[in-house]
Amino acid sequence: MSTVGTSLKVPEALDEAVIPQQIRLAESKGDLAEICLRVCRLNGFSNYCLIRQVEDSSGAADWVALLDNWPAGLTDVLATLLSEQLAGRPASQLIAAGPRCLTASEQEENPLVSQLFASGLKYSLLFRLHRAGSGDAVMCFSGDRHGASEMELMSLQFYAMLVYDRLMMLTEAEETRRGGELSPRELECLRWIAKGKTSSEIGIILSLSENTINNYIVNACRKMGAVNRLHAVYLSLKRGLIS
Repeated sequence: MSTVGTSLKVPEALDEAVIPQQIRLAESKGDLAEICLRVCRLNGFSNYCLIRQVEDSSGAADWVALLDNWPAGLTDVLATLLSEQLAGRPASQLIAAGPRCLTASEQEENPLVSQLFASGLKYSLLFRLHRAGSGDAVMCFSGDRHGASEMELMSLQFYAMLVYDRLMMLTEAEETRRGGELSPRELECLRWIAKGKTSSEIGIILSLSENTINNYIVNACRKMGAVNRLHAVYLSLKRGLIS
């Protein structure tokens, strides 16, 4: 037996049949990272990256890596690649009908794909994921292999969905424990947003600049792990922090 993270016992010969249950029993990010690595090995991949679409302080779409074992700097390459191809649109428009495949044939057309190829990630499968309240994400399995059967694609999609769901559940549980860290001003801003007020309007109400209000909102989103202000309000209402 080997210890995954600090809590979960996983057999060395982890069989594909028990992976879903192991994901559901994962108690930490470390548990999920170990399981993702085992999924890679069982399917001939070497690397994985779970990346989530969020909004930055200006409201523009951005990507943040949640879980990965990619070489240093390559998650930024993937984030740039996704941002360029989506141009601010939701991830569902990139991978709507099925997994996206990045292969050597694309490296001549796209220097970002070429960087992945040069680092040994010669074949990548990208799966679009969605979770209510958490938004869109993409799971990428990469390595030096070629092609994937329909059964492999279905299994990898299923595992990726379970990992994203479990990671967000663990994250939300941690954020609930940290909910008290929101300052009175941050909570006040969220209450006004829930009533439909803009940053400018909240600034007038509280006699503060719009920039200061935006900083409070960005800090609240960061503390709660929210993708944008509306998500922060949703989480605050769900956890009873505002009413």
